[in-house]
Amino acid sequence: MSDDPNDSDWVHEWTDEGYKERYRLHAREVYEDAKALRDFSFKSNVEYGKWLLASGLAVHGGAIFALNTLATNGQAARINGILDSVAFHAAGIFFVLIAGFAAWLNFQYAATLYSRLANPSMMYRKDTWLDLGSEKRDPVGATRFLAMMAGLLSLWCLVASAVNIVQVLHAG
Repeated sequence: MSDDPNDSDWVHEWTDEGYKERYRLHAREVYEDAKALRDFSFKSNVEYGKWLLASGLAVHGGAIFALNTLATNGQAARINGILDSVAFHAAGIFFVLIAGFAAWLNFQYAATLYSRLANPSMMYRKDTWLDLGSEKRDPVGATRFLAMMAGLLSLWCLVASAVNIVQVLHAG
């Protein structure tokens, strides 16, 4: 380490008052932003999870109910095709739950990251800043990708069921 006090990790040892003040202002902004983003992640976790689960379960559950009604009033020859569509919706419900869980994990990882960023010691020590470039894993990105893929698979199940049931009804 150099003899220059401005090279110190401890801000109070710095001799340039202007630089110290700029550092503290910048650190305060980063700290406050990280705290606000952490709080937003917690709130988003709850709201997004409720919306995603409710919408996906309502759509797929309603379709299963409608297919059940169609099966009980339909011809025996159509039952296997209708059951195939029910299976698509059951898989859709599974993917909705996976997407909801992955989204919940995503917000949990983001909140943890923001908590790590919102380190009050950054106000007086420059070596306590989190270096995001040195992270070996990206759980926020991975869980976001998983939630998107599971959501798309759930949507694909809805489309596959619709195509299947139209073919079954045209064949009968």
